[in-house]
Amino acid sequence: MSKITITPLRQQTGVYGTVRAHQPVELDAEQAQQLVKTGRWVKGLTDEAKRLQEGVAQRVADEAAAKVRAEEQAQADAEAARLAEEEKAKADADAAAAAPGKAEAETSGKAKTAKADK
Repeated sequence: MSKITITPLRQQTGVYGTVRAHQPVELDAEQAQQLVKTGRWVKGLTDEAKRLQEGVAQRVADEAAAKVRAEEQAQADAEAARLAEEEKAKADADAAAAAPGKAEAETSGKAKTAKADK
């Protein structure tokens, strides 16, 4: 049993269900030939069916590309946040390293003013 792809020119409703216009269907060769003989079906794909399939393929490709771009953007944002956090930690460490000298100067300054008050 070989299978053949046929495409209806109009929406078709039958015992097995409904087939939309220009939506390809794969059937047994014998059944497909009988349907093609009616004139409401064509063997292979119609131009409209090809266009619809290309549109679907393009949409899928666009969605995949958008997903990749979103992932890249998320990675870039995470990297930027990590760098900002590292710079902040470095600035805090530098400030903490400079703070003991500053704290000693303030303490000695307070001690001198306390002696002067006595």
